[in-house]
Amino acid sequence: MRGRARRGLAPGGNRYYTGDDASAPAMNEPDQHDDREQRPSKTERKQAMHDLQGLGVRLADLNTQQLESLAPALGERLHDAVLEARRTRSHEGRRRQLQYVGTPTTCISCHQA
Repeated sequence: MRGRARRGLAPGGNRYYTGDDASAPAMNEPDQHDDREQRPSKTERKQAMHDLQGLGVRLADLNTQQLESLAPALGERLHDAVLEARRTRSHEGRRRQLQYVGTPTTCISCHQA
């Protein structure tokens, strides 16, 4: 094997295979991931999550009367999550519950309102 140039093994046998393979994308084909401009960056997504978590903290800090007046607009899922965050006494448990309140799946009802 010393005298030969290394070209790899048969397809599927080695990732360094350099032979012609019909399943390999051509170099001049457009990249399928060109939609990067349309989706938000990781920084923008993290900022949005922090904003939603801040909203959850403000909701949990409301008094009972204010929270009950917002209950129809919040939706049952988000309202229950905020009530659970208010009942949680441990620091780490409350932090995790407020993080849950700030997730987009929990806040989906507040986006629809």
